[in-house]
Amino acid sequence: YPSAEFAGVVTAIRPAAEIQNNVVNYVTVLEIGEIGDHVLRPEMTTTVNIQLEGRGGALGIPNGAVRQDGGEIYVLLRAPDGPIRRRIRVGYRG
Repeated sequence: YPSAEFAGVVTAIRPAAEIQNNVVNYVTVLEIGEIGDHVLRPEMTTTVNIQLEGRGGALGIPNGAVRQDGGEIYVLLRAPDGPIRRRIRVGYRG
C-alpha cells in the first residue's frame, strides 16, 4: 500500500540490532489504529516516520552545532563580519 498512511503507537523496540546490507535495523512493534479496507499481516515490513514529543517555541539543532566552553553552552551564528557566539539554553539532547 505505497500511498496508504496508518496512524499508530510504538509499543516496543527490540534492543538487539539486526544488520542487513550494512543497514542497522531495530524490530519495532506498533499498535495500528483504524486501517480501513487495507489488510496488514504479521511480519510485513515498512518505512515509518515516528513523531516524538514536541516542544512549543523550541528550536531543534544538530548536537554537533552545540559547543561548550567552561560552563557556557553556545552555538556559532553566521554573520557578515564572521561567526557570532550565541549562548543557548539546552533542553532535551539526544
